[in-house]
Amino acid sequence: MNNIKSVLFLVFIIKFSVVFSQQSITTSIINPLQKDALFREKVFIHLNKSTYFTNENVWFTAYVAEDKSNYSSPYTTNLHVNLLDENGEIIERKTIFISDGVGIGDFLIKSTYTSGKYFIQGFTNYMQNFGKENLFIQEIEIINPSEKQLINNTNEVANYDIQLFPESGYLLEDVENVIGIKALINNTGLTFTGKIINAKEEEITKFKGNEFGMSKCSFTPYKGETYTAIISINNTIQKINLPKVKEIGIIFNIDNTTISSYLKLTLKTNKASLPLLKQDSLALIFYRNNTISEAITLTLKNSEETQQELFFDKSKMQHGVNIVTLFKNHQPIADRKFFVNKQEKQTAILIDELETKNDSTSFKIRTINSTFEPISAQLSLSVLPKNSKSFHENQTIKSAFLLSPYVKGAIENSAYYFKNGSVKETEYLDLLLLNQGWSTYSLEEKIKEVNPKKTVNFENGFDVKGSIKKIKKGYDIGILSKENRLVNFSKFNEHKEFNFKNVYAYKNDHVKIALIKKGEALVKPTQISFVKDKPETKNYKSLIANYIKPDYVVNNNLIATSENLTVINYKLYPNIEVLDQIILKTVVSKKEKTFYDKENELAHKHTIIASDFYQNKKVTERMETTFQTVFEYFTSLGYIKRTAWGRYFISLRNARVTFAGKNMNPDNTYPPKIYLDNTSLNRDGDIEKLKELSMKDIDEILINKSGAGGGIDGTGGIIKIYRKKGNHKYFEEDGENLYKELILLTGFDRATNYYKPQYNMYTKEAYSWSEIDWKNKLQTNKKGEVIIKIPTNEFSDEYQFIINGFSENGLLFNTNYKTSLDGF
Repeated sequence: MNNIKSVLFLVFIIKFSVVFSQQSITTSIINPLQKDALFREKVFIHLNKSTYFTNENVWFTAYVAEDKSNYSSPYTTNLHVNLLDENGEIIERKTIFISDGVGIGDFLIKSTYTSGKYFIQGFTNYMQNFGKENLFIQEIEIINPSEKQLINNTNEVANYDIQLFPESGYLLEDVENVIGIKALINNTGLTFTGKIINAKEEEITKFKGNEFGMSKCSFTPYKGETYTAIISINNTIQKINLPKVKEIGIIFNIDNTTISSYLKLTLKTNKASLPLLKQDSLALIFYRNNTISEAITLTLKNSEETQQELFFDKSKMQHGVNIVTLFKNHQPIADRKFFVNKQEKQTAILIDELETKNDSTSFKIRTINSTFEPISAQLSLSVLPKNSKSFHENQTIKSAFLLSPYVKGAIENSAYYFKNGSVKETEYLDLLLLNQGWSTYSLEEKIKEVNPKKTVNFENGFDVKGSIKKIKKGYDIGILSKENRLVNFSKFNEHKEFNFKNVYAYKNDHVKIALIKKGEALVKPTQISFVKDKPETKNYKSLIANYIKPDYVVNNNLIATSENLTVINYKLYPNIEVLDQIILKTVVSKKEKTFYDKENELAHKHTIIASDFYQNKKVTERMETTFQTVFEYFTSLGYIKRTAWGRYFISLRNARVTFAGKNMNPDNTYPPKIYLDNTSLNRDGDIEKLKELSMKDIDEILINKSGAGGGIDGTGGIIKIYRKKGNHKYFEEDGENLYKELILLTGFDRATNYYKPQYNMYTKEAYSWSEIDWKNKLQTNKKGEVIIKIPTNEFSDEYQFIINGFSENGLLFNTNYKTSLDGF
């Protein structure tokens, strides 16, 4: 290709933030694609295995991340996880509490479930703004040993699905075109061979399909000619006509494998199109969803040559799937998906066996980044027999976060493309993305696809609804914490009904309810009850249709037998304010001060200026067990925030200033002035110091959001922290019962503590169907290390470790490690 002269001259390369004239692509294309862009997130659910017997549990850890960075999602608290049957009907549903992007749960496989295919589905409410294809789904198999063995001797109808995908969406005559070929039988890819012939049945080119039913070939179609693909598959011959060849146009071809650090894009046209293209405005935009990595405009400068090679730096692209779209006169005419696997995003999990002692073996797990440096990561781990028959890895956190959300329909064994990073895997992945196809649409339709309008809001906690027979005049109703502080309240409507918004608690938890009025005593309500909302009835058959693969034999001849969440431990979507804690006085003797009276006087005790502006907190024993550090306590109150690049900062108020100042937070608020035992802390080291301060060492925390009495230093508020002294005593809390305890009918589903099923195992064959251990939350330390213990057994000391997880800065971790590598 070195003898090809430039015909399409690169006029300028731009970043999406650069402003152009009204006629530029910034105004006509880029701005509409990014205007009012919605926050995007994605879900991966790590299951402990893929085949289950009745009376076993499906144990899982869920990960929710931002779309662009793979950072843990800062907004999501509610994750919906459904168990679906093969018809898409919801068998059981759970709502999982997500904290720092991670949540845990389980489903009990009931003895009434029949053998067959089932699906685990996961999504946040907000994800539904982007269509059902955006939801996570994973197939599992359930075996009910009590059922009789059924052998299906009937011949299944083979449904052939053969599709052809010109790389740019259409074929252009007199130009070498690349075309993708996909051949499936009953939604399953099979190897095949084939050729393309012309109307005279002359062979033009040959091709061969891989085990996933994917292939490609290239040929030059000529004017007035028609073409047919002849495919030999499953002992049959299938014929499919190629689409009609266009006389005029411009297409492109992607080479994503020849040069590791650059993407080669070859623009192609024919001589008949050159005169018409002179007046056209061309543009290439590289993006994923509404994040644009690069954009260029092109102008025809030569009227003789018909090809131009362009090279693009992959480091500017996003990690994972990217899209390039060719626009002509501000309308999309062709696009192609491609994958960028960035070196700096690579990770590894190292596992060392330490010792076997008593009834367990110890292992050290280490997490490192691309430069072999240790990095702390949140992991989940399934331990199975080395040659487990109950696990077939079809999806990992890497395939779920980097590939699946950006591909239409089901991907057969998406985990395959991320196993070893081999050349073969890279080529197969490019074939998969080539065979995604292209549907012609207008710019308006492209904008709607990339940047849809919001129709569904974020969910944060639950609405708890109820009614009461009799209301005390002038009173509202509130939910109280264990310390009798108000954490949520509601007014009554005309029907004596109430609705607590954004309640963070587990289903079936006991909560304290009281009638409240500012300045008055609590009143215990009577004849009060909660009402339970009816769950939505949805069917997801259309979503799972591509996953159903008919079985020729239903095989059942197998041997088998039968974190505490506090009401203030949550994160809120940014536009929701945390309720200030309101102190409610209970009816007590005038001679005796209550817990809250004593708390109110703490600022006066320390003779603090403007003491009335302080909210005072005496650290209780319960707080010490709930929060390990002051940093965790402030995080629960919503004071600790994190930037998109992972930096933490502290802010007591949401009010932003319009002028620039020294030491301001990234969100244009001022940080509070923090004192420890009346000694001012250095603002640059505030966060690290808070992480070091153990709640067990803290006596009192006083917070002044207004900053009154602090002068200029108090612009962002004031926090005074006092450590325990030698004569420390806890306040005694009031015990008078002026509230009603009710059981919540709605809330998060609490995860069952893991227990290993009791198997009746007498052979190694039966052992291969068992599970050994499941660890739903493992955190490697700053050295990237965590030590685990795995129970030993009489059958084998060889294991299979399936690990998934992510780090705070969005690095993804996955491995399927088998011990005793000599038999690997």
